[in-house]
Amino acid sequence: MRMLIYIYALLSALSLRAASEAAVASGPIASAAVADSLVSASDSLRAPAAAAPVDTLSFCGDLYAKWDAANTEYVNGNYAGAIVRYDSIVAVGRESYKLYYNLGNAHFKAGHIGLSILNYRRALRLAPSNGDVKYNLAIANSYVKDNIETVPEFFVVKWLRGVRQLLDGNGWACISIVALAVALFLALIYLLASNMLRRKIGFYGAIAMLVMFITSALFASVDRREDVESSSAVIIDRAIPVKSSPGDTSKDIFVIHEGAAVEILDRLGDWREISIADGNKGWVKAAAIAAI
Repeated sequence: MRMLIYIYALLSALSLRAASEAAVASGPIASAAVADSLVSASDSLRAPAAAAPVDTLSFCGDLYAKWDAANTEYVNGNYAGAIVRYDSIVAVGRESYKLYYNLGNAHFKAGHIGLSILNYRRALRLAPSNGDVKYNLAIANSYVKDNIETVPEFFVVKWLRGVRQLLDGNGWACISIVALAVALFLALIYLLASNMLRRKIGFYGAIAMLVMFITSALFASVDRREDVESSSAVIIDRAIPVKSSPGDTSKDIFVIHEGAAVEILDRLGDWREISIADGNKGWVKAAAIAAI
């Protein structure tokens, strides 16, 4: 029994840590209710669909006015004005997948493919299973000039990533807590039940729930680490040369265009070493990319 209490305390600490880290990663949610559709259905075929509403929760006063004004600018076709107002909400530390989604739509309408992809990917970080964000991101990606072949990935790694992206870090942290509670309940059944069938159910059920707890806690931790490290980035300049070393006079290896997804490998002053999906790597100016 002492061992069970010790295990409970240890797992509870790990679970609460994962939950708190995931909560920090997601950040506060900006909110205000607006109409669900601001762009006609026919217009959404080759352009991202309407600006989305943000849940009414903590969005009030001046921020509400900015949000309402931004959507008004969007409806009236003043996408530059909408971008300025959406950015002013982001600048005060508010974030929501719907806010980034709207900002991505405004950048797409303004012809800023790189910035639209950047904001769609930020929205997807907060809502990894949202179909509208995925749809608009796919449309924006179709405008990227670079046709980069992806290095084949081991199917297990790809499958695990797909499963992890079904929920955000908060979701996996909540699942880990529930799984831990169920595991402890089943462990008590195993220890206290006199019936052999119930003991077997308690034993194997507790093991299964512990596996679920560990898996979901790891998924929450990975999600948190990705948010903190910010190694994923998007090219936001129209076209930039990728250098062999950090320096304006170094040799150009290849040219990459806006919207291309890259991974940041290293940082040196105003330069960033990046790699692309086909394995090629080199150095670019820090101002030419933006971290997701």
